[in-house]
Amino acid sequence: MREAIERSVRLNRRLLHGERGIALAIEQDRALKIGWPNNEPAPRSGDLGFAPALPEGLRLRYLGEPASFAIAANNGANVNIEGGGGTWLGAWQRHGRIRIEGDSGKGLAHGATGGHIIVEGSVGDDAGTRLDGGMVLIRGNTGKRIGAGMSSGLILVQGDIGEDPGAMMTGGRIIVEGRAPVAGSGARSRPSKAADRKVAEKAFSDLGITVDKDAVVIEADGASLAVTQERRPATGDWSTIQLVSDQKEPLEGRRSLDLTRVMTSYDDATPPLGLRAALLLSEGDSSPGAPSLGIKRDQIRRLDAKTFAEHLCNPIATAGLLIDIDEMPDLDDQDLDGILAALLSVHEVSPPLLIIGGLARVDRLARIAERVLPTAILLNFEHSEGRTATSVLPISGRLGGRIRETSETPLGLCIPWEICADDLLIAAATGADFILGTTDIALEELTASARGRLLSLGIDSIEQLGRRNLRALDPTTAAVSGLRLIGYERPLPEWLA
Repeated sequence: MREAIERSVRLNRRLLHGERGIALAIEQDRALKIGWPNNEPAPRSGDLGFAPALPEGLRLRYLGEPASFAIAANNGANVNIEGGGGTWLGAWQRHGRIRIEGDSGKGLAHGATGGHIIVEGSVGDDAGTRLDGGMVLIRGNTGKRIGAGMSSGLILVQGDIGEDPGAMMTGGRIIVEGRAPVAGSGARSRPSKAADRKVAEKAFSDLGITVDKDAVVIEADGASLAVTQERRPATGDWSTIQLVSDQKEPLEGRRSLDLTRVMTSYDDATPPLGLRAALLLSEGDSSPGAPSLGIKRDQIRRLDAKTFAEHLCNPIATAGLLIDIDEMPDLDDQDLDGILAALLSVHEVSPPLLIIGGLARVDRLARIAERVLPTAILLNFEHSEGRTATSVLPISGRLGGRIRETSETPLGLCIPWEICADDLLIAAATGADFILGTTDIALEELTASARGRLLSLGIDSIEQLGRRNLRALDPTTAAVSGLRLIGYERPLPEWLA
């Protein structure tokens, strides 16, 4: 699937950055046409993340059916899709107008904050979710959960709607002319008033819309509390795990030990990402060989659903991008491909791309490593369902094994406690390539301490560490981690069954 992403990125870059793309079309005040090579119609399909962050003043015509996350973060363009739409079309739109002549998939207009989106046919589930402004018109029917979590804006549906409409909405209006089931949790239904209909008719006045007097309005009930997902990080740390030599003699201290991790990418043009001491800092300033998370040019920018659209519209130069899939909408594999294609397209050269997810995303992370070939995959101990930190190690170890079966993608672990030298080595012994987190120890001191520990273990390379170099200091740690119990020198019997 990486080839499909790259193919879509090449098309997008020709549009966004090419000499005959968007800038020339705006300068010549003409519509940019996609799907008419040599002025002959040839409908397109499968364009992932097509045309993100289009600017004001652009007119675009597309013949065919784009794939997921087309026209994401539209920033003022007037777009006409002469065909159907894929999933998440028009997500995070800020300004402008999108018209789809056929049907569209799930997630239409997700998180939009402005502009108009018009669908002449029907749409799938989750249309208008997290809507925070803007106007959406759907001529046909909708799937489930239309307008769920919306806080502002207007959705007008001329057909029937599916179950759970308006669930947990806090503002805005859904006006339904067709059949409407009972409103979802946090929402209520009522007959439309003349003022409601007037607002909708004015929003789409150029279309000559007249809203039926029998239309129903779905709005927030004003009484329900917002539901937020609780982040449950791993508890404890790895202090009940001991590093041991596995019967090797210590090495003399003048040896040179390299703890650097250099991560390369699928795209040869993408610069490599180097980490001294196998550590990526989650805060603080970057330094040579020690990048950190942040928004400066030499830092790695972390993106979630709130910052993704901002980055599409203002793609700052960065040392890399970290996509947090726990903080994104509920995406299937092709949806994620669309997001990544849109993201890479706004950069003329692809930056290093890292993907992070919690314990519930282990299978997804393994598939991403195989299908997408990112610069690195990270397992987030901040989303570990409240399990103990030692009990997550077998899961991270199996994830690393699955990744290595299909790719050379490095595995990182994001841990929520202050990192020490032993943590770096324990992570490496369980199959991880680096750690993301914070430390109150200077990097030089941390590196020196890690090198000293390796020499005392009789090991001259961090790659030589394995589970044989780890011991559980108590039966509980041995029981949940599968490590050998110190003194007993083998795993507990239940791990050998």
